[in-house]
Amino acid sequence: MAVSEEPIKIVAVKGGRAKIVVRRFTLCAHCHLEDGLFVPSIFEIWVDNKISARPGEMVHVQMAPKKFLLGVFILFAIPLLGLFAGIATVYALHLAHSLAAQIIGATFGYAVSYLLVWRLDRYVLKSNKFIPAVAKIVRVKQNLIAKPIG
Repeated sequence: MAVSEEPIKIVAVKGGRAKIVVRRFTLCAHCHLEDGLFVPSIFEIWVDNKISARPGEMVHVQMAPKKFLLGVFILFAIPLLGLFAGIATVYALHLAHSLAAQIIGATFGYAVSYLLVWRLDRYVLKSNKFIPAVAKIVRVKQNLIAKPIG
């Protein structure tokens, strides 16, 4: 199972699901420009809560490896394949006489693959097949001794 590395806090529980707040870590997380990216760095996800964790508890979340790898394939491999398919289409139509035609073909292939990934995302969200689950409750030890500043 693919398990989260860091404990994640549950903020709400409804039915058999729990809402968690996830922070997206990037290579430029220390940079002030991170807030200017198109994707928010903090977002909420509803996960299966079969172990009845309560709000405020820290948990580890898991996903089946096959589903995780399929999600990675959809997210990364399909656009890359679309890029190459666009270039191959330009060559198949004998239009590859210029670099501009190849770039246009690659861009078109990437755009079509992006639309495919977007449609797959809508399908996946409705199907509930890729929903992570709460794996275990983590007991977090708090450091009650203050460290000196400076």
